[in-house]
Formats: sequence, structure tokens, C-alpha cells
Amino acid sequence: MIPGSVSHALKILAYLASKYPDQRVKLAQISADTHISKHAAIAVTQALSKQHLLNTSRGSHGGIELAKSPDIISLTQVYCAVVGPDVHCDVQIEGRACSIKSKCPYHTTWGHELAQMNAWMAENTLADLLNSDTQDLISESNDDL
Repeated sequence: MIPGSVSHALKILAYLASKYPDQRVKLAQISADTHISKHAAIAVTQALSKQHLLNTSRGSHGGIELAKSPDIISLTQVYCAVVGPDVHCDVQIEGRACSIKSKCPYHTTWGHELAQMNAWMAENTLADLLNSDTQDLISESNDDL
């Protein structure tokens, strides 16, 4: 499952790339048009800005814009900007983290799956996302959050 913050980040980046590729857009407009709460949009845009994926400026002519071309923004960069550097999933048993990693058969499976996910995210960019049917999934996923 994609964390909500990553879904929001991808939705905001896709929105800016597809509708306003070379323009600054006010946060209120982004929030309204993407149906992401203003609070969540602030948190996500701040995280993306700190990692130099968005440019932000204040004032009457300020707003938010892409800092890079969509074809050089990897999905790994987006994930790491809002979640952190590690894509991981701890095995949970009855709500607690598994304490027998060396013997647990799920850790081997998770490790393999996570390696594939990391590779896929590193190989794909925002532009790839915009050119695929995956963009519809991002739009729809926010309705469930």
C-alpha cells in the first residue's frame, strides 16, 4: 500500500506537471483542485521543496512550481522526500514487529518484494507516471484516504 503522504505528493506533482508545467500555483488552488486538505498539502509541499523537487515562493506573485522536469524526478525521490530514505515494511505478528528476523520466512519474501519495488521506483519517473494509466490510480486513491 502506498502511504497517504506519497499519494498526495504524486498527485500534487502530477497536477503541476500536467496542468501548470511552467507556472506558479497558489497552495489554496492546488488543495482545492486536487481535493487534498490544505494541512496535508502544506506538509507534502514543504517536504518536496526541501528535497528540491518543488520551488516555493511567498507573496502576491508567489506560489508553487516544479523545480525539475518530470522526466528527471524519480518515484524514489518522491517517496524519500515525504517518507524517508528507506522503503521498508516490517513483518507484523498480532500487531507487534516480528522479533525472529533470522528465522522468519516472511522476511525473505518481504526483502525480495521490497528490492523489486525499490528498483521499479528508481527506474520510473513522474513523466512515466503521467504517461501511464497509473495516474488514474493516484486520482482515485485520495478518495479512500
